[in-house]
Amino acid sequence: MKISSEYTLLQIVKLHDRKTMFGHSSLAIEFFTGQDIWSKEELCRLERIKTPLNAFYQEHIKPARNRILAHNDLETYRDNTLLGACRNTGIESGVHGV
Repeated sequence: MKISSEYTLLQIVKLHDRKTMFGHSSLAIEFFTGQDIWSKEELCRLERIKTPLNAFYQEHIKPARNRILAHNDLETYRDNTLLGACRNTGIESGVHGV
């Protein structure tokens, strides 16, 4: 189960990468929203989805990325710190309501 959880978190992390890294384009949220293919209405809708996703990422996922997925943080492992967990964040209603 740990591998499945880490893999899921890793996929979410990759969506929040910068649109270009080391000269290469990333298939990330910023890449897609930065394309000139969206109407104003579509872009507005994408931004309304992106805002709660980014907030969720910053609060819940990024700490897990920094301490577990990208690095083996000794203190996190020693203390058996739970990272990436959340409950009743409201993100579901925020994204589905768009």
